[in-house]
Amino acid sequence: PVMSATRSGGDSRMRARNAANGGAPNGFRIYREGSQIADVPASQTSYTDKTPFTYGSSITYAVSAYNDAGSSQQVTWNFHCP
Repeated sequence: PVMSATRSGGDSRMRARNAANGGAPNGFRIYREGSQIADVPASQTSYTDKTPFTYGSSITYAVSAYNDAGSSQQVTWNFHCP
């Protein structure tokens, strides 16, 4: 998947688009710090995480697309709040 991410206040917003290997995605699995936090349908192209985010902290997210052929590799990124 192609990912973009933004942070506003205490919320993190992720936007996913594109397809999993083997065709159109059925959905996206979203992970925070290695644990799955959401499984959203392919029609949902953004997700807001309501996790408290404090100054000086970091948090890592990952997303993978999936369909009947399997899952894509996870795309990861790290947010850091200075």
